[in-house]
Amino acid sequence: MRRLSWWFTLALLLIPATSPAIQLHWISGETNLNFTAATRCTLVVQADSAAALPAEWRLLWVADSVQVQIVALDSLEVCAGDTAQVYEVDGPFTSEDSTANRVTAHFCSDGSTARPEANYVIDLPDSARGKLKVVYLDPGDSTSVIESNEATFNGGIEDAYAPAILRVTSDHSTTTLRVEAIGADLIGVRAMSVSAPELQSDVSLTLESTNSSSVVASASIPIPLPNSTVLIETSQGVVSSDEIPADVVEAAEVPDEAYYRDPAYPYVYPKDFAFINAQRPWAASGGTSSTSSTFGIGLMVDPSRRMRSPSATPGPAT
Repeated sequence: MRRLSWWFTLALLLIPATSPAIQLHWISGETNLNFTAATRCTLVVQADSAAALPAEWRLLWVADSVQVQIVALDSLEVCAGDTAQVYEVDGPFTSEDSTANRVTAHFCSDGSTARPEANYVIDLPDSARGKLKVVYLDPGDSTSVIESNEATFNGGIEDAYAPAILRVTSDHSTTTLRVEAIGADLIGVRAMSVSAPELQSDVSLTLESTNSSSVVASASIPIPLPNSTVLIETSQGVVSSDEIPADVVEAAEVPDEAYYRDPAYPYVYPKDFAFINAQRPWAASGGTSSTSSTFGIGLMVDPSRRMRSPSATPGPAT
């Protein structure tokens, strides 16, 4: 028995031997389905040449009705079959999930190997129109996105798909944070930002380049970045994408004991000290180093040890 988790926007996790192209069609074999009354239909996601489906893929859909529903079947029945089918559906959990048509479907099939075909049952309202396609990252090139053919119902519609983020990378080796999102239908991205509770407010990123499969944006963030979420804004609303990891802060080595004597001693005696710590990106390692500076206030005295006047004397950086 094999159980699988599936995103709709959909991510289906399998273990493939190769990375085949994917064909999308209805159970009839046609790529378009016509109907006038509410109907229950089966969509087939099939790998070419009977190979296994890729390791991760998403099914995108857009329709003129919000009543498109995935049907969960009886787990005992689907888990005994040769074709992967849905036995449980979760979500949507947020308004962004609803906007992006994103839910999670759990698949099951007999056996322990990845299947070349996955079916799922969909309830469609009467006279609804829409289109669907599968997108996934090329396992041989994580910057390349592969798309299947489109399947439609009642001829489809012209509306754009919601952006699908398949991978996010970041670079913060300097004070500039650079983020790249790889996915499908990203040409409609209007803005990007980084969000984390430690940042107190969202940090807007400046878009540097945008195309259908990649968006690059950056911002000046001169402090270590915590675990953060990249937010993608489109005409359909804000779509939360993947997370980027926190920066690695390298601790500076300091001696167990430290001494300081003013060069003007014995005419200047230390009075008060302040230690200021600052963290800065370290380009050589891609991490962040910690630097401390010491600031002191001393009392100036004349050779006869009689105090003249106080003065501020900055100490050296360490």
